[in-house]
Amino acid sequence: MRNGKMPTVSIEQAQNNYSKAVKAGLLKILSKMGISLLSSYCGAHIFEIYGLGKEVVDLAFRGSMSKIGGLNGTSSFWK
Repeated sequence: MRNGKMPTVSIEQAQNNYSKAVKAGLLKILSKMGISLLSSYCGAHIFEIYGLGKEVVDLAFRGSMSKIGGLNGTSSFWK
């Protein structure tokens, strides 16, 4: 921005641009997965978790399955 190669934007505008780009990217990914409405994705559990133990899954991905298991001990995981 200092060299004049990029237009100067405020912090608020930069945050708005970032949010808009993330939403557009997520919409593209979800549509490629065949999900047209975000509400149909929420709670669908269309993925399986590998490498995380029950404690971590219950904390971060409540209701999802982890058949293989893995990393446990939430206190050491999040610190």
